[in-house]
Amino acid sequence: MRLLLVESLVLAISGAALGVLIAWGGLKLIVAVMPPDLIPAESVVELNAPVMIFALVVAVLTALIFELAPALQAARRDLNDPLRDSGKGAIGGFRTGKKRDTVVMMEVAVSLTLLIGAGLLMRSFVALREVHLGIQADHVLKTQLPLPDDRYKTAAQVRGFFQPLLARVKALPGVVDATESSAQPPYGGEDSKIEISGKPQADEWHALSQTISEGYFRVLRIPFKAGRPFSEIEISDARKVAVVNETFVFSYLRGEDPIGRRVKVTGLETLADPVREP
Repeated sequence: MRLLLVESLVLAISGAALGVLIAWGGLKLIVAVMPPDLIPAESVVELNAPVMIFALVVAVLTALIFELAPALQAARRDLNDPLRDSGKGAIGGFRTGKKRDTVVMMEVAVSLTLLIGAGLLMRSFVALREVHLGIQADHVLKTQLPLPDDRYKTAAQVRGFFQPLLARVKALPGVVDATESSAQPPYGGEDSKIEISGKPQADEWHALSQTISEGYFRVLRIPFKAGRPFSEIEISDARKVAVVNETFVFSYLRGEDPIGRRVKVTGLETLADPVREP
């Protein structure tokens, strides 16, 4: 019995160690080939210690459970049993075959459970990929253009750089439209404390904001629930207009019409080129 258990434990632990090694190598490979900016920079992609311990425990328990029963049966076996079984004819063989069939049925049931779980996991993954994020980024190329702070301090200087650049990009063959924003969609933006006129607040309210050109919603095909996008005149004249998303309305204007509300974005007062009455 000790020999059978040792052999099973060696095989189980070896298999678990090989699985951990493959998981470690596969994770390193996935991280290496993952495109930049695919996930937030603060995310840590690494092996999970509790999961590794769980895998090791399952491997050891598997060896103990599935080898302990036959090992105990072999250790307690009497030499007279084969003689008696042969005398009973088909009865002894029937009992042995029934036990074997039961074990096979258990193995098939566990395998089916694993297959169903894997299928449900893949289905959930496909469903997550089909979730509508509020934008349609297919056939959209994005790039970052960090501008020197010493040359582009004011909003007028930044606008003077981007206006002719966007005009030249739009003139390129195959380009349908072009736009610019201060942060990459769908995440990002400058965090700012906000105040909504006529809305009392017990604590601080915050929101992410970004400045954009008039073609932003058109390029990313962002649908509007109400209101309209910015016009080119509003952008050029730096009029104080804003578009908010459903999360903003749900969080701060629940049950109220957001059109025409006045919002103070206090973070605009701390810029290098501060905005008066933001």
